[in-house]
Amino acid sequence: MKERWHRISRVSTESTHPSLLVRVRDPQDAEAWREFDQRYRDLVLRYSCRMGLGYWDAEEVRQLVMIRLASALRQFEYDPAKGKFRGYLARVIRSALQEHARLQDRQPRAMKSGELESLPDESSPTWEEAFESEWIMHHYRLALAKVRQGHQPRTLEVMDRILKGESPNSIASSLAMKVNAIYKTKERLRNDLRDQIASQVRDEEATPATNTPPQRSRSLE
Repeated sequence: MKERWHRISRVSTESTHPSLLVRVRDPQDAEAWREFDQRYRDLVLRYSCRMGLGYWDAEEVRQLVMIRLASALRQFEYDPAKGKFRGYLARVIRSALQEHARLQDRQPRAMKSGELESLPDESSPTWEEAFESEWIMHHYRLALAKVRQGHQPRTLEVMDRILKGESPNSIASSLAMKVNAIYKTKERLRNDLRDQIASQVRDEEATPATNTPPQRSRSLE
């Protein structure tokens, strides 16, 4: 498969009001917590699996993370001087992974004794880079799913074929479209994806708003 239509190397930190982070502070807002869990469960699971866990062990880590966040976020006060929310989330996941490994050392199941020592040190580039990579792709997947909801089937077919690496000329020929129309569709979808990612990060990071767009490392030009 050819390179993806998009890969994001660095996502914009532009932001406005952190609505979801504010809402989850209210213990009566069950819908906010369900939304929070739906938004981040995949990130926690994928990162845990990347650290060497099987699915069910990763699910146990996810539950540890959500239990801790359910308590901590009720007193959450955003302070830009203390860093971004994703940094805080990374530390919570790291702590849950370590706790899970300690439990497995005492009662071995999927993880073998001594695997706690095999986890990357928190200051290790492996740890930081792995989480950053998962966080970037997490927002990419969320945005892609959201963008799909706003377009017609024909447009989505163009997008899927671009993602698979098919050339605009080939797509245009098989769909009886002009090549220029394929390029315009591609550009519109790219812009929609960029805007959706920026919106997601605004809601998450709660940093001062800027006009800096998300940066991409690679795209099909």
